[in-house]
Amino acid sequence: MPILVLTVVLTMLAVLPFSLQAESSKCDTPVGCYEEAITNYKEATAKLKTTQTDLEKARKEVDDTLAQLKDQKLGDKIAKLEQQQELKSFKVEGDINKFYPIVFLDVAWDIDPLELEINRINIHQDSQWRGSLVSKITYHANGWGNGSSFLYAEIHQTTRFIADYADHGFAAKLIVWLRGGGTTYQWQANHPATLLDYTAVDNKIVMVNEEDTETIKQFPHTRIAYESKTQVRADLDKNNVYPWDKQ
Repeated sequence: MPILVLTVVLTMLAVLPFSLQAESSKCDTPVGCYEEAITNYKEATAKLKTTQTDLEKARKEVDDTLAQLKDQKLGDKIAKLEQQQELKSFKVEGDINKFYPIVFLDVAWDIDPLELEINRINIHQDSQWRGSLVSKITYHANGWGNGSSFLYAEIHQTTRFIADYADHGFAAKLIVWLRGGGTTYQWQANHPATLLDYTAVDNKIVMVNEEDTETIKQFPHTRIAYESKTQVRADLDKNNVYPWDKQ
C-alpha cells in the first residue's frame, strides 16, 4: 500500500506542470498545438490582408498623384510648345530712315533666358526689295541687381533693320531699335514674352511698372528715356552679325 500511494503522488506531481501550462496555452497535445497554430495563422492572415489593402490604397493615391503631375507637366509642355510656335506680326510706322525703340517684356524672366526671334523672311514684304532679316536675340535681364545678366544677338540681313538693343536694367524689358517706315516684322520666343510697345515715337519712356507710382517716386532713375536712332551701331552694321563678334 505505501508503494501504491507513493506512485499516485509521483504521478500527480508529474501531471501538474502540464495542467498549469494548459491554462495559458492550448498546446498541451498535438491537436491543441495544431488548433493554436491555425488560430495564429488566421490572425496573421487577417492583419496581412489589412496591410495589403492599406498598401494598395496608398499605391493608388501615389499613382493618381503621379498621373496628375504628368498631365500638368504635359499641359505645361504643350502650352510652352504652342507659345514657341506662335508667330506674331507687327508693323513699325514712322520714318523709314529712323530706328525706333521697340519694347519687349520677358514674362518668364525667372525661369530661363529669353530667346527672341525677329524676322522678315520675304524680301518684298511691304515694298519691292524692302529687305529680309533673320535674327535671334538671347537675353537675361539684370533685374535690380540679380546678376548673371547677358545680351547678345545673331543677325542676318540684306538691309539694316536693327540699329541697337539694350537691357532696361531694372525691369525684364528688352529694347530693340527697329527700322520704321511701315516695316513689318514677325517675332516669336522660346517662352512667354510680350510685345509691350512698338509705336514709332522719337522719345519713349520705359519704367519698371507704369502703374507703380510709388516706385517711380522712390527710384526715379528706373524711369529711362530711349530715343530713336538714325545710325546703326558699328558692330551691327553688316550683313552677318554673330554673338562672338567684338562689340
